[in-house]
Amino acid sequence: MKTLMRTTAASTLALAVAASAAAPVAAQNYGSQYRPTDEYMQRQREYEAQQAQYQDQRAAYRANRADYEAARRAYDRRRADWEAARADYDARYGYGAYLRRYGPAPVWDETHWSYWTAPNAGYYGGDASYVAPAPCRNNSAVTAGIIGAT
Repeated sequence: MKTLMRTTAASTLALAVAASAAAPVAAQNYGSQYRPTDEYMQRQREYEAQQAQYQDQRAAYRANRADYEAARRAYDRRRADWEAARADYDARYGYGAYLRRYGPAPVWDETHWSYWTAPNAGYYGGDASYVAPAPCRNNSAVTAGIIGAT
C-alpha cells in the first residue's frame, strides 16, 4: 500500500514538472509568422462597422418601443378616465350628455405611431381629380323602355 502511494505521488510530481515545463512552449507567440491579409482586415472592419450599426439600430428601436409603450399607457389611462367620467355623467344626466358637454373620447395618435397611412389615388398612380360622368346620348334604350312600359 505504501509503495502504491509513493508511486502515485512520484508520478503526480513528474506530471506537474512536465506540465510546468511545457507551459512556456505552448504560450509562445506565433503572431510574427502569421499576418492577416489586407482583404481579411477590410472585411473585419466592415463587419465591426455593421455590428456597431446594428447595435445602434437596436438601441434606437428599444428607445422607440419604450416611447410607444409609454404613449399607449397614457392613452389607455386617458381613455379609461374618459369612459368612467362619461358613465357617471350619462347616468346622472342621460345618455350622450357627457359627449355633448365635454366632447368626444380621446383618440389614439395614428399619425405618430402608425406605420401605414391610408393610400390615396396618387399613391396608386390614378387620377385623383373628380370628373362628372358623361351623359347618356343613346335615346334608343330610353325609348324602348318607355314603349315597353306602356
